[in-house]
Amino acid sequence: MEKQVERIIGMHPEAHSVLSNRDIFENHEFGTDEPDPFAHIGLHSIIVEMISNDSPSGIRTIYDRWVSKTGDKHSVQHEIMSAVFDVLIASNDDDAEFDQDSRLLAILEKRQNLDSSD
Repeated sequence: MEKQVERIIGMHPEAHSVLSNRDIFENHEFGTDEPDPFAHIGLHSIIVEMISNDSPSGIRTIYDRWVSKTGDKHSVQHEIMSAVFDVLIASNDDDAEFDQDSRLLAILEKRQNLDSSD
């Protein structure tokens, strides 16, 4: 887990100044105009776990295919984060129950296809 977090932090040089200064990260409250690097790194960790566990089933295949087309693991992980948020928002807005896993995979397939057509 530490190595995973270390790799994720390495992908975010913009957060290094906050993460390396104890006074900042212990006393600072992040506002809506300022991303919280701890939350962002935590979200990356969740996405990496989803991919490594292939949960939901099929996400690893989508991820691997997308990364092989773009060569950019970081941006693909951000796309997955965005899709997860979209599914969570839809589940709060939707009166009818739906399969979140299926919706997530469908969103990712659609975005991957749109990205590939650029």
